[in-house]
Amino acid sequence: MSEDKGKLTSELNNRLDNLFSEEDDSPAPEPDAPNKSPGKEGGTTVSESRVQTAQTSTYDSPLMELDAIVLSLDWEITDENLEKLLIEIENLKNRYKDSRLPYMFLQLHGSVGKYIASKKVDAHPDSIKLLHSVHAGLEKVLLHPDMSENEKKKILSREVKKFKGLKHQIMLSKSVAVDELVAAPVKKTLAPATPAQPPVPTDRLAGKFDKIEQAFIDEIKYFIKEEFQELKNEIRSWKQEQK
Repeated sequence: MSEDKGKLTSELNNRLDNLFSEEDDSPAPEPDAPNKSPGKEGGTTVSESRVQTAQTSTYDSPLMELDAIVLSLDWEITDENLEKLLIEIENLKNRYKDSRLPYMFLQLHGSVGKYIASKKVDAHPDSIKLLHSVHAGLEKVLLHPDMSENEKKKILSREVKKFKGLKHQIMLSKSVAVDELVAAPVKKTLAPATPAQPPVPTDRLAGKFDKIEQAFIDEIKYFIKEEFQELKNEIRSWKQEQK
């Protein structure tokens, strides 16, 4: 995967934080000079101009479709919505395959999405929160081209840490469920006793989730290896300059 720094185009301009700003308090225009009022700019109010700019920025966002899908999951987790989520993530991965950090964010986004798709309503309650958190981080990286690479890496690192924390919670909850099942008292019945099934090892329960995240973990390792090699080259070059 080749690194292509600075590839973000002008369509990834910063969104306005205040889409619905207060209406301009300028006096109403005189009847004979409607376009010369202090609150007008070529016949359009300042607030109208801001809203139009914000709408244009939103429509130009490459994440507009993904935004809508992620929001829909707050209302209802359906097979259709989850399928749309994973398809849109793959589309964006193809678009940003040469931009390392956005691509890795999308890898993480997809890993969380696949977990939710596999569990649906039985997914861990924090998984949807993590999906939103990763999505917010992706927005910051893509829609703020002036942000430094170090800051982008810090945002990614925080989301990876949250991802690992969620995995730990899931494995812990499964382990507790197995322990409770084993410790539960057996009720006596007149029916013939059936052989008790041994508890499923927690490592087997973890297998499915591990497969979901493996591709992302491999990408992280590759990224760290390349960053470390680049750092070594810079140090070597600096030492040569000092001689």
